[in-house]
Amino acid sequence: MSFEVKLYTLSKRDNSTKRPAANAGTSFNCILKSGSGIMHPTLSFDIGLLHDPSNYNYAYIDAFDRYYFIEEWYFEHALWTATLKVDVLATYKTEIGNSTLYVTRAADEDAYDGNIIDTLYPAKSGCDFVSASANGLTDNPWHNSPTYIVGIVSKSATMGSLNYYALTSAQLSQLCSYLMTDIVTEDNRFSTADASLALQLSLVDPMQYIKSCVAIPLMNLGPDIGTEAIVDLFTWTTDVRGYKLGPNPHVERAFTFDIAKHPDTNSRGNYVNSAPYTNLTLTIPPFGVFDIDTSVSCNASTITALVTIDPITGKATLTVSCNGIILNRIESQLGVPISLSSVTRDYIGAVSGIGGAITGGIAGIAGGTAGFLLGAASGIGDAVKSLVPRANTIGTTGAFATLRGDLKLDHQFFRPITDDPVHNGRPVCSMHRISTLSGYMIIQDGDVPINGTSEEDAAVRQYLESGFYYE
Repeated sequence: MSFEVKLYTLSKRDNSTKRPAANAGTSFNCILKSGSGIMHPTLSFDIGLLHDPSNYNYAYIDAFDRYYFIEEWYFEHALWTATLKVDVLATYKTEIGNSTLYVTRAADEDAYDGNIIDTLYPAKSGCDFVSASANGLTDNPWHNSPTYIVGIVSKSATMGSLNYYALTSAQLSQLCSYLMTDIVTEDNRFSTADASLALQLSLVDPMQYIKSCVAIPLMNLGPDIGTEAIVDLFTWTTDVRGYKLGPNPHVERAFTFDIAKHPDTNSRGNYVNSAPYTNLTLTIPPFGVFDIDTSVSCNASTITALVTIDPITGKATLTVSCNGIILNRIESQLGVPISLSSVTRDYIGAVSGIGGAITGGIAGIAGGTAGFLLGAASGIGDAVKSLVPRANTIGTTGAFATLRGDLKLDHQFFRPITDDPVHNGRPVCSMHRISTLSGYMIIQDGDVPINGTSEEDAAVRQYLESGFYYE
């Protein structure tokens, strides 16, 4: 059987759909050798001395409507004989191009999705480090003269038996000074004609009406959470002005951090802004240090840290969010409990002690001298203890140390090795009509309907699923 074959000199990959140009090639008559098949024909050519068969490495047989790779030339019976192998990708290029398939990777820049994590390439050891402070923040926001929230027993209380006032440091000092002087007077229903100030304070210690004092590390907080008022204590009115807290008082402070982008974002895609290529760590004292979920932050430009403070207890809640998604919520003690004390002498106790000594002495007379001395000594001891100044303490001392440190967002960038999208493609993971793409690609399911043999169908599928070039 003889027919015409067109021979070509063509440079192409084995896994490519590339075809020769329409006007290329040289036509020769050939003889199909006995026992040949369509997939692997063997052809004999009478090329003569004018042509060198080694120049030809590719063929098209119109009778079979297929393209072929020439595997080998050999000389036999004065004829050059070629063994061929069908090129299924070039032969069925039209059917492949017209198919809409799920493309997992592609070299076409318009196709790949930079948000899909590409784990084909490992990362280098070591990392780049970037640290960012909160926008507009030059120092720790808790490094301020604090506002003191003082809970005071008052007849006009609005929260149980207490009123809460926000005071500056100067106002708190003024209040303490006031309470340690002459608050107990005849005007306040105490007869002090024959009593010293010390005795007055022994009768009534004004400091006992202050039930709590919390230092909130924010300056001049009063106008934000209360209305200006004179501080009331028990049934008395002081000369100190502060800010009286209303119901459900709270304070909010928001901090925004810019998210730096991975150095390889433009060249590799947005996926490098997520783990394992990017790690983000947020530091907010006193809440601590914690990691940020980069699967959320990779598509954002900022992270917001909202601190909500309960001024009465000093407890605070940190809510970290990004793109409207809450990443973390942590509670901590932001306010520092402050200890307030007064020092008085128990003169009433002293009198009571002396009375006890006298009573003991009288009893001792009846029971003998030893009894008198023992009773007297007991009474004197009580009196001496009563004369020693005693401290009355309100609250406990907290810790300002946990408030120290910078508010910052730390970035660790791990650099992936150089990629090769021309030969490996990049993640696509979507349906595409193959003819709309170019270059290397991998298909998830390469079952393309072709008018070929089962061997050709299997070969096409294997090429598409292992990676091929659409050219």
